[in-house]
Amino acid sequence: AVFAGAFRLTAENMRKFYELDNKYVYRLTNLPLVSTSNPCKTNNNRFVRKDAGNDSSGCSSDSNDEFPTIVTALTSFIGDMNQSEQDVVRVLDINGISMNCNDASNDSLGASFTV
Repeated sequence: AVFAGAFRLTAENMRKFYELDNKYVYRLTNLPLVSTSNPCKTNNNRFVRKDAGNDSSGCSSDSNDEFPTIVTALTSFIGDMNQSEQDVVRVLDINGISMNCNDASNDSLGASFTV
């Protein structure tokens, strides 16, 4: 389901998507990530996989070249999952692990990576 129009981002309104259509909201297009640290500046990160069964489709590889250590961390994290998890887990919470990169311009914030 796609929603277009004015929408006040509150917990109550987000919950309505689930209550009305049993859908979770994972991403909002063009929502600025305010007060969110980029992966290079924190050891606690959440990544959302575009296609858990086939990560390599549809993602830009530009960020791979710019932030190879993030790709290495993601690949390692996914590799530690059992095969059935690898095919279905969409949200990766990587906590306590440095991405070992520098990003003064916050280019890694909201970037796409191919793994």
